[in-house]
Amino acid sequence: MNLAIAIFVLSFPFGRQAPAPHPPSPAKQEPLTATEKGQLGRETGLDGRVRVYESANTRLGREVQGEIQQGNVEPITLRLEAWTDLLEMSLKDIETNANRKRKSRAVIQYEIQIRKWIADMHGLALKAPSECQKQFEDWLGSAERVRKRLVDILFQREGSE
Repeated sequence: MNLAIAIFVLSFPFGRQAPAPHPPSPAKQEPLTATEKGQLGRETGLDGRVRVYESANTRLGREVQGEIQQGNVEPITLRLEAWTDLLEMSLKDIETNANRKRKSRAVIQYEIQIRKWIADMHGLALKAPSECQKQFEDWLGSAERVRKRLVDILFQREGSE
């Protein structure tokens, strides 16, 4: 038994350090905060849910603006991905629940807000680190597609994808 312990102890390499652990890959950012998820769950009507999406849209846009000013690449890409997820999630909800006979004032406001963010993001993309340009292009393409689909829903047109 003592021989087994001695072999076990001698099997450890002395004088060498264990390899440094790889830094954890950044976790994907959720598009909605816990508070926003709670609000979304309590809202029974589409207009109320769209207002939650508007709020999250504004929050993510401001976060991206702040990260650009600080020059932080990694958070920018994570926030743009979360923002894209938010736009896609909101579009699915609106497509599923929009009343085709009545134009939702909240959906109209949301489309306008997205249009303004697209314009703002074109300018911010020029100030962003070069490592983020692909994510900005992806976000702009996704946001424009969502915006066009909202217009189609509001004006009862067939999808123009």
